[in-house]
Amino acid sequence: MRDHRFAWSYSWTEAFLQSRNLLAKADRRGAHRRKRPRRPLRGMMLHQDASRHAWLVQRPALDLVLTMDDATSEIYSGFWSRKKARLRLLLLLEVFGRHGLPLSLYTDRASHYFHTSEAGGKVARDEPT
Repeated sequence: MRDHRFAWSYSWTEAFLQSRNLLAKADRRGAHRRKRPRRPLRGMMLHQDASRHAWLVQRPALDLVLTMDDATSEIYSGFWSRKKARLRLLLLLEVFGRHGLPLSLYTDRASHYFHTSEAGGKVARDEPT
C-alpha cells in the first residue's frame, strides 16, 4: 500500500466501510473454524498435520508431516514422505519416546485417525478408532 501512497491499513479500511454499511460483514465462522485458545503448558497437547507439495524442483510431490507442541509451537518432529499413515504413527512413537505422552492429540480428520466406511469417505463419528 505504501507504493500507492495509501495511508490506512486493510483492517482499518474494512472496518470503516462496514461502519458506513458500504461493505457487508463476513458470515460468522462455523465452530470447527473458530480459533481456540492454546493449551497453557508444554506437553498438554500435540498437533500433527501433513501438507502435500512439490517441495523439491523436478521431484514428485511429498507430504511434509510435522508434530508440534500446541503451547509453544515447538516442532518435535518433521519428515517428508509419500506414505502418510504409517509415517504419522512412527513419528508419534518417536515423539512419545522423547517427550512423554501428551494429554491430547489434535489432528485433521484424516482416515488414519478416524474410521471411514469407504476410502475418502466421511468420518464415522460413532465408531472411534
